[in-house]
Amino acid sequence: MKLWMMVCLASLQFTGVPGSTGPANGHSKFDAHRLKRGTFSYRDRQDKGDIGQSKITVERIPGANTYSFSTVVSGKFSQRWRVVTTSGFGPISANLSFGEGSRTPAFDLNYVAGQVTGFVVDQKGPTGGTKRRVKDAVPRGIVDQRLDWAAVTVSNLKAGGAFEFDVYDPSSGISHVEVHIGEVQSLALSAGDFETFPVIYEIKKRTASDRDRVFVTKEEPRILVREEFPDGTQSDLASIAP
Repeated sequence: MKLWMMVCLASLQFTGVPGSTGPANGHSKFDAHRLKRGTFSYRDRQDKGDIGQSKITVERIPGANTYSFSTVVSGKFSQRWRVVTTSGFGPISANLSFGEGSRTPAFDLNYVAGQVTGFVVDQKGPTGGTKRRVKDAVPRGIVDQRLDWAAVTVSNLKAGGAFEFDVYDPSSGISHVEVHIGEVQSLALSAGDFETFPVIYEIKKRTASDRDRVFVTKEEPRILVREEFPDGTQSDLASIAP
C-alpha cells in the first residue's frame, strides 16, 4: 500500500509463509508500461483533517526493463520505501524505513528465483527492535505488498471485472488479494478532473483482512488519483511533475 500503516508489521508475529490460496495472477496481466512515470504528490487526510503529504516517484531504470517505485511520506505516518520490479511486476528488491530525518529501518528484502531474503525489524511488543532474518519461498507471480495499489493500476481493468493475485509482506507472509472493478466515475481534484475506475481490493491476511479502494484513471498511461484506507484515511492527488 502507498501508506504502509495498514500492513500492521508492528503487531503481527511472522510464523512462516503459508502456501498460496489462489492463482498468483488470476486473470490479470501486470504491465508497468500502463503506468504513467513521474512524481505524484498527494494530500493525506483523516477525519476531515490534514495528517501529512506523500509523494510517489515512478521511474524506468535506464538500460534495463525494470522499474523503481519510491514513496516518501511526511506527517503522522512518516516513512519512506522503495521497490524495484520487472516490467511485469516481478519483485527484485524492497526496503522500508520509518521517521523523518534519522530514519529507523523496518526491513530490506531481495527476491531471487522464487525466494525472498533479507531482514525485518519488529517495531513494537516484547520483541520490539529485534532484527530477524528473512528467508522464505514465494510463488511465481508474487507482488511485493507495497505495490498492491500499483498492481491493480497496471492490470487490464474493465468495469464489472474481477481478478485475483498474491502479495508478500515480511510480517504477514503471503496474502491473497481479491479485486473488483466498479463503473467509471468522474473525480474533480486539485490536480485536475479525471475519469476513473473505482477498484476495491481485499487483502486476506492470516489473522484479518484489509479492504481498500483506489481510483485510477481510465486513460492510459494510468495514474493513481485517490486511495481510501480501512481506517478512514484518504489520499488525494495534488500535483504531477515529470
